[in-house]
Amino acid sequence: MEQNTIHKEELLAVIDNESSIIKGESVSRTTAHEKGILHGASHVFIYRVSDSGSIEFLLQRRSINKDSYPGCLDISSAGHIEYGMDFLDTALKELHEELGIDVKPNELIEGFTQNYHRTDIFHGKIFDNREINKIYLLKKDIDISSCVLQQEEVSEVLWLDSNLIQKGINSEAGEICIDAEEFDRVLSIVKSETI
Repeated sequence: MEQNTIHKEELLAVIDNESSIIKGESVSRTTAHEKGILHGASHVFIYRVSDSGSIEFLLQRRSINKDSYPGCLDISSAGHIEYGMDFLDTALKELHEELGIDVKPNELIEGFTQNYHRTDIFHGKIFDNREINKIYLLKKDIDISSCVLQQEEVSEVLWLDSNLIQKGINSEAGEICIDAEEFDRVLSIVKSETI
């Protein structure tokens, strides 16, 4: 007997321009990106300082099946704020789900909040992404062989020197899909803590 499985679409919390979650309002992920409805996301940048003093970040390679930026290198972990959740809950949840990394809330340092808007085309459809992002930092020397990857989201993880990340962001190849301004701000915070 054939079994039908219904894919339940993610419901996102609607956010206002002050990065507050509007209680009782939600929107489907698809509709948010089709219509450019403001929603929230948490971004976690995991970093370490090598023996030579260079700053390295743990990057994930997005699954080739992702609806946006398939196959590119991205932030350590990120996710939309689902209805009923907040930014910190989401950061912790995504670290666990995508990478199998569990941390305590006080291990994450809130870096900054940014208003982000970018429109692209993926798989022949407009992708209008309007987000309020909270950026978190986590200084932790993760053994990548211990990561448990969420296969539908992440195909691999690797450590990469911050200088190579900046070059990759600014190259025409487009292999790294991290926002340049966001990464510059993150790197500035990390450098101020490691000097």
